[in-house]
Amino acid sequence: MANKSIGQFIAALRKANGLTQKELAEKLNVSDKAISRWERDECSPDISLIPVIAEIFSVTCDELLCGERKAAEAVKSNANDAYLSPKAEKQQQRILKATLSEFKNRSCVVIAVAILGLVAAAVCNLGFNRAYIGFFVSVSFFAVSFVCQLVFTNKAFFSVSDVNTGDEEIGRLKCTFVNIAGSVLSFIAVLTAFCLPLVIFPDDSYLGIEGKSWMLYGALYAVPFLLASLLLCSFAGLKTAKKENLHALYKKCRHNLILKAGSLAVLAVVLFITFGVYNVITESGDPAALTEGKIYDKEAFVTLMETEVEQENTFNSIYNIAESDDFEEEAEDEDAENYDFITDDNNNVVCKFVHRNESVVSYEYEFNADGELLVKVITTADWQEGMYKLNIIKTVFAVVYIAEIVSVAVFYCKKRKSIK
Repeated sequence: MANKSIGQFIAALRKANGLTQKELAEKLNVSDKAISRWERDECSPDISLIPVIAEIFSVTCDELLCGERKAAEAVKSNANDAYLSPKAEKQQQRILKATLSEFKNRSCVVIAVAILGLVAAAVCNLGFNRAYIGFFVSVSFFAVSFVCQLVFTNKAFFSVSDVNTGDEEIGRLKCTFVNIAGSVLSFIAVLTAFCLPLVIFPDDSYLGIEGKSWMLYGALYAVPFLLASLLLCSFAGLKTAKKENLHALYKKCRHNLILKAGSLAVLAVVLFITFGVYNVITESGDPAALTEGKIYDKEAFVTLMETEVEQENTFNSIYNIAESDDFEEEAEDEDAENYDFITDDNNNVVCKFVHRNESVVSYEYEFNADGELLVKVITTADWQEGMYKLNIIKTVFAVVYIAEIVSVAVFYCKKRKSIK
């Protein structure tokens, strides 16, 4: 190679290695404008960067300063000095720290974008009663976050690929990248699962789902996604440690994976049992099951149902439905003389009535030993009483869920400290 200036030599080496000015700048933690000025010989690199540049392009510091390659014997005699240079090692450590800091900052941006997706879903659902739109808007944010995190992780791996401070140190740094990326991707997966009720429960695209119900069912969907994501994250860290030949770290990650899998399995069983107990007590969250209602015989029941009482409309359902004139017009067009029937086991009609009492939410019937019809009626007031009890039970079980999760987490953290 002909004798060149430092800038020309750097430009030639960069092009020979297929690097852009921006890519080289990222490896050196400087701006691409600085690289451009070096290559135009407007200024020279800082003396502390010379060993790092030499390391990236596999040349010696003398070759870089002279602007040309030397004979093979000269290169061999100076190679070890360049590799063991304290300044080069210090500069490389600074680059590694800067790369890790940049990766953490970008991961925080990814988390912020995912949170914006959740906020957008909440606005669409709670503000405009459009659960479907909220879900698909949030998924768009989550997809962008997911892809960006993968790109940033790949970029971080590439940034440290040419830094030669020791295979073990680089391997540990890559494991750190994988752990951070796994945590962020797990967070995105949990938010996605949390938004699933927005598209599962509404029967129509013009409906929203009540906030409390969204929180409850969203948490139920998010928990299994969280457990699976944590296991996948640990497994990815284990594979990375094995790939980088970090035997001590691999052994530690393996024990940690076993401990985490066991802890999560115990937590899943405990939560499943607790949820089963909740369903038994509340009969799958039915407020009517938590109130006694009132028992009527046939004549009293018919009288009650045919008494015109307007709906108080003070109780909540799982959906928030926007009122419109169309519903009112449909109600006015209904035939007031449409009969409801109660039949026995032989399908014989034993009671016929017109349902005019809108305060009746539901009713159940049975026949006593004498064959008389007895009807249990749940009115709006009864339903509100059941809903009040259901909310108390939900609060108690929410506290129980949190206590169970915290207990398992504390157990896991204590055991993890003992892993060497």
